[in-house]
Amino acid sequence: DNVYTGDAPSLSELEPEVQQSILSYYEEIGLLYDLDAELEQAYQWYLKTEDGEPFYSCMVSQHIDPTAANDRFVWYSAYVTHPIKDGLHEETSVHTIFDRKTGAVVAPADLFTCSETEAAGRILDAAQMPDTELRREMEKAFRFEYLNFNSDALEVCFPAGSLLNEHLDHYLGIDYG
Repeated sequence: DNVYTGDAPSLSELEPEVQQSILSYYEEIGLLYDLDAELEQAYQWYLKTEDGEPFYSCMVSQHIDPTAANDRFVWYSAYVTHPIKDGLHEETSVHTIFDRKTGAVVAPADLFTCSETEAAGRILDAAQMPDTELRREMEKAFRFEYLNFNSDALEVCFPAGSLLNEHLDHYLGIDYG
């Protein structure tokens, strides 16, 4: 509540039944990380710390922000930050589309009139992605779930491991203009 991002409305600006639907959705999915597993991992790292070596702090968090809106839909993203090693942290995200009038979850594919394969090609064309091996990998790996609609740009996040030779998330941004 009371979070504003670009042109996306705060939850409090939506109709009460839509607010409740969105809140219920996020209450149902709960935390997108396992706190016990994260604590155990941090403890194991601590135990492996040798005398004189620094132990790096570990942070785990989850927050949900509105990312975009139009007259029919509102987009929210849940961001999770967790440690990966030696003080480094990684952020992952899950994006959800809600019908602005009912609060119902909308499947990303329902926003398109073409197949996932055709959408991948068109989105990569819009990004002016050259015909390279990386582009061909992106076309094969593309999923509608990888899309994040922001108020000023479309973002495609290929999760770590979804592209060959890419061990971290790989982002591609396309301005709407």
